[in-house]
Amino acid sequence: MEKWRAALWNKSHWFFALLPLIFLLRIYVILTAQSQWIEKETSTLTPWLGLGFDLTLVLLSWFLLGSIISLLGKRLNWVAAIFGFVILFIVITLDQYYIVAREPLDEAIFLFSWEEIWMIAGIEQRLTPLFALLLICLFLVYGIFAWIFYKLNQKVTDWLKKIMFYLGLIALLLLPYLRYENTENQPLEALVNNRLLFFVTKSLEYSNVENINTKRIFSKDFKDLNPELYGQEKSNGVYPIWHKFPNKSNLSPFFNKTSDGKLPHIVLIIAESMSADMFGERKLNTGNLMPFMDSLSGQSLYFPNALSTSQRTHNVLPAILSSVPNVMNGNAFQQIQYPNHWSIFNLLQQTHYARFYCGVPLEYLNMRGFMNYHNVNFLVQKWSKECIKHSKETNSPWGFPDEDLFKQALIDEAKIHRDGKRILDLFLTISSHDPFIYPNKEKYTEIVLKNADSIPDSKSQKLIQSQAENFGAFRYTDDQIRYFMEEWKKNPAYPNTIFIITGDHGTELFNSNPLAKYNVPIVIYSPLLKKNYTSKAIVSHLDITPSLLNYFRLNYKYAQLPDTTAFVGKEFEFSEYFKTNRNLVFTTNKLRTSDAFQNGIVLLGNNLYQVTNKMTVVRKRNQEKKKDIQKQLNLYQAFSQYTIHQNYLIPIEAHEKWVGTEKWVLAKEKDISLKGISKSSRMIAVGDFKLEPKKMKKIRVQVFAELYCKNKSDLRKTGDLLLNLKKTIWLSKKWTLFKAIRPSFMEKFKRNSWNPIAYTLEFSPKQIEKLRENKSIYFYLHNPDLHKQSIRKVYSKVEVVY
Repeated sequence: MEKWRAALWNKSHWFFALLPLIFLLRIYVILTAQSQWIEKETSTLTPWLGLGFDLTLVLLSWFLLGSIISLLGKRLNWVAAIFGFVILFIVITLDQYYIVAREPLDEAIFLFSWEEIWMIAGIEQRLTPLFALLLICLFLVYGIFAWIFYKLNQKVTDWLKKIMFYLGLIALLLLPYLRYENTENQPLEALVNNRLLFFVTKSLEYSNVENINTKRIFSKDFKDLNPELYGQEKSNGVYPIWHKFPNKSNLSPFFNKTSDGKLPHIVLIIAESMSADMFGERKLNTGNLMPFMDSLSGQSLYFPNALSTSQRTHNVLPAILSSVPNVMNGNAFQQIQYPNHWSIFNLLQQTHYARFYCGVPLEYLNMRGFMNYHNVNFLVQKWSKECIKHSKETNSPWGFPDEDLFKQALIDEAKIHRDGKRILDLFLTISSHDPFIYPNKEKYTEIVLKNADSIPDSKSQKLIQSQAENFGAFRYTDDQIRYFMEEWKKNPAYPNTIFIITGDHGTELFNSNPLAKYNVPIVIYSPLLKKNYTSKAIVSHLDITPSLLNYFRLNYKYAQLPDTTAFVGKEFEFSEYFKTNRNLVFTTNKLRTSDAFQNGIVLLGNNLYQVTNKMTVVRKRNQEKKKDIQKQLNLYQAFSQYTIHQNYLIPIEAHEKWVGTEKWVLAKEKDISLKGISKSSRMIAVGDFKLEPKKMKKIRVQVFAELYCKNKSDLRKTGDLLLNLKKTIWLSKKWTLFKAIRPSFMEKFKRNSWNPIAYTLEFSPKQIEKLRENKSIYFYLHNPDLHKQSIRKVYSKVEVVY
């Protein structure tokens, strides 16, 4: 023991040079949080308790890594310095994430592939020369402190070394409990905790928690769930959401009929992170960041109190387009095997020609597969030379900036033959997403700084001014929407077009209150409008598709639409007074359905609030009400599993009648042997398939395997499924068709056991230009960690709809 203590201290006391720097970071984070988003009543001495957690992190790092180093050899003192710098770098990264996202990173990261994480983080754009210079400076400062501690080491007494040794041992034993918890004030909880210790402990919890029990759910299992949470007055038996459309449309009084008697054209624009504070009723909060949208809202049906039901876009798209329930915790609707469900796309496929434009690669979170399922006719794939050049110059990690999105749509508009069908276009913008890389940044930053003078609240004004470059992205997007609308006026379809513009969710830049992350505007503009109207009622993204389709059904005799549906949304409510008679659940950016709105009372992050008529919130302490909402959220998990994962949204006969039932035919199966495959292999071939694009409507590729898992997090080490156009031994963008398809557990997770897993991908070969000339596709597992994983019984299956 004596030798261990001596070697531990002598070889790794360098770790204590981390303390001053981590303490300085703590001070910076606390001051930033208190000046920007932490509520005033939480700005007490409590946040400074975090210094104790920082000290614990250093002790733990010193004890663990130092012990390893002391056992490896006599001349490895320098390794401690390197480890210390790596820890410092991770602490800086996690603190930066916390400042941007305003919540600490936790186990939700394991739900994404490395490629998706790389795209979300925008690593290449953040690794600037200035950032590199900052790292060098930190390294130098760290070196200075390390040298100081080296000199002080000679004066450290044995009893102090013993104390530090036992403190390190205690820190190791208490690792699972090294977290400050405050269920009544989660923002304060996030501020106090050391972000690295928090991430480690949450990851350990995640690896030890089993999946939701996958036993079969019956409707009786959620009989106590309030049916208003899924838009009903009562459950409707086996298909609980299945109900008649209302016999009256709330949109009818506001619209004239089209000039030719046919259904209107539709243009949907979902603007990234467009909060309700950006324009309209609450524009003074941000200095009217989006003046065109502000002007348009005054000529439209405008809903400033609309709520998104998710903080992530890949769950927002199904809500807006399909009005489906929120999925179970840990899932994204676009990445699961789809239940039978309807959307504005597939119900209007007989009358409308649908297009989807997004600057992000369509493989991201399986957007292509989702759009294929709904028979979208055109997905943007080919970009003009001008757009490609401009995108490269902009260099956003997300892809094409917003102006290229709209320009490409206008270019394609002149080439597309719709065979008499109406227009149904969907645009998903991206430039106002972190890290806020967009064209003409200096110009828009100056505009934001100038307009910030009009903000009456000094705290909001300082926030806008301090992040003017980032907020400029919204002014840029506003200009691009203006450009598109002005150009669209030249289109003969314009007089008969309905435009719906909304945000996917709120922005992390301006969380004026805990509800702001869900509060988005909905603007419905059209030359067909009889009058404008601002409705103060609480409405939702879920209401867009059912409201439009019911209006078409009741007002256009040529509309071939069902009178019964499984949408969870309601008719838009129009009221000049603030009305909160609505029940909704929300899925957080951690993919947990853990927030809820219940008739003006909202549960957010384990805290209960009363919603005011200005869409701000006031803390409400009512433990009985809080427990009731939490009980409802637990029941909602069973409801979601039943309706979505067990496919009880729409009766089969109704689905077949209105959108057709797809008959999947088994085309190929193949057992895969992993014998002889190098453990360092980055690409493992798991199947191939010969195509007949003209005959095949849809293709479903599935890869099954058994994975030996010690922990739940082992799933991410199996690699991603990707589809290639050619045989290859390395990843090539030129030949990659789909990538970053993640696996899921097929049964209840069992630790230290073999668990069946599956990858699933559906797509339409006719809508992928690259497949028109290729006769085969090849499936690979990309980046599997065969050194640490045990995989067996691998086989692939291909099914086809002819």
